[in-house]
Amino acid sequence: MTKAELLALAECQAARCRFINRCKIYWGRRCSRLGGKKIPRIRPYKPLVRYFDEPVACYKQPWA
Repeated sequence: MTKAELLALAECQAARCRFINRCKIYWGRRCSRLGGKKIPRIRPYKPLVRYFDEPVACYKQPWA
């Protein structure tokens, strides 16, 4: 990242933007969420996928 990009990221972190993990480009104060005119580019949301079809390891109980 360039120095300007790092400064914009620091501005986003200071403002505690809730979309900071999903932004592709950090605009800083120029972002519309922080009062600027630039529209943020948001990555598509990918939900956490859990696989329930995998076998579960079962252990024999030694006291049974």
